[in-house]
Amino acid sequence: MSAALHRYLDRLARVMGVRPTCESVVRLWEAAGRPGSLHLLDAGTGGWAVVSSLLRWADRTGVRIAITRLEPDPQACMRAARRFAGEPRVRVVQGDRRQLRPASADIVAALGLLRGLPPVQVPWMLLHWREAARIGVVAVEPWGFSAGDVAELRSYPGLEELRYRRRRWFCGQITLAVASPPCGRWRDGRAGR
Repeated sequence: MSAALHRYLDRLARVMGVRPTCESVVRLWEAAGRPGSLHLLDAGTGGWAVVSSLLRWADRTGVRIAITRLEPDPQACMRAARRFAGEPRVRVVQGDRRQLRPASADIVAALGLLRGLPPVQVPWMLLHWREAARIGVVAVEPWGFSAGDVAELRSYPGLEELRYRRRRWFCGQITLAVASPPCGRWRDGRAGR
């Protein structure tokens, strides 16, 4: 596949993933009782469309939103910081999406990141994001997952309640609510029953 075609398909996938990502964030927010404030950790939604769309949604609904955009690459971090300069609700930080603090955001969102990982790392990444989220995780994959992949993900402790929705065309979305702490642990670190 040519580099130009690859870039075109990547852009197409990201554009098609904006709506499912935003819809899933809103669903998790509603399921949490529509809190007046929301902190979203953007672990990699690509481009700026998801963040811009969520800012518009917050303006319409009156939700006080804070978005922390995590960028592993210094150049991408600088570009994102310039893009959102003057927007106090968006903070851009350079960091590793594999090293998030527990309960550091209400919702962790990602678009197209899981397919780029070796298959053995996907459940670990979802569990890590789940631990970092107080409400839940949204992971949209433009190329989707097979039924076997989803069944395998649900076989991991802490991912049994994973929800998967295949959308039109070829987009799949994973939603993981943090209804109970993963792996039998409470949020404050005490062991569960």
